[in-house]
Amino acid sequence: MGNEDLQKGMRANLNNFLSEFPLYRGLEIYDIYAELDERDISFNAFCEIDNRITTFKIISIGASTLKDELKKSAVSLATNSTFDYMFVVQCSAMCQDCQQFQRQLLIYGNTLRPKKDEKKFVIRKIGQYPAPEVNPDKIFSDFLSKEDIDFYKKAKQNLNFNYGIGAFAYFRRIVENEILNITKKLIEDNQTAKEKLDPALKLFKENHQMKRLIETLTPFLPRNIFLSNENPLNTLYATISDGIHNLTEEECTNRSLNIEKLLRHVIVELRNQESRNDANDALNNLKKF
Repeated sequence: MGNEDLQKGMRANLNNFLSEFPLYRGLEIYDIYAELDERDISFNAFCEIDNRITTFKIISIGASTLKDELKKSAVSLATNSTFDYMFVVQCSAMCQDCQQFQRQLLIYGNTLRPKKDEKKFVIRKIGQYPAPEVNPDKIFSDFLSKEDIDFYKKAKQNLNFNYGIGAFAYFRRIVENEILNITKKLIEDNQTAKEKLDPALKLFKENHQMKRLIETLTPFLPRNIFLSNENPLNTLYATISDGIHNLTEEECTNRSLNIEKLLRHVIVELRNQESRNDANDALNNLKKF
């Protein structure tokens, strides 16, 4: 892997840290971060002026910038001496669409020595303003049931403080409920699907075998939902089926973040299919004239 590819990977990790990581969750960083310009440091977040998710970029604050601190931390990593480094830096991030709304981040970095001859540098968000969002964006709020919107808010509240086990429990309820809601909606809107899914749903209520219900549901889902020819609902359900007592806090946090992303994909593609169906109806209606 070339230096350019490595730098892209590091930049992606840093962007993900700023946009997705909950407070206090650590990201291990490397010397290569010192080569990043602040113009490279961007992330996605909600803009209160545009009222949607937009791209934010870090802007400098005085002489002490995130880039400066990352460069100093790289010096700490490069030396084999007992020299360690710690910083707390405030960063402003500007919405690139409205060029007005800003987010404030407080980032803490410190050297860790997990082993005698090993040294790592870890950064954490220890504060941010406005506070991490708990309200679902429009994609979720328009699709989820009232009960699942409440579960989503509670899941995000847990994630914002790195309480992975709590977040996972709520996302598990959301996934189970939404698989059932998708099935019921197809029964209402698609006569062909109704013939297969109606008895499958009744059987599920008797035996609670979600896997069998998903198998019956799969042929009636939009093809764009599938990823690498796999139905993501299978992966979502397999993920939530693990006993929560078998998972660590960190494992639950990681799963919750990925469940949210995959669930978003499913919702977007179902919405897109609805739009395509409406467009096809409009096209056929116009051909009648």
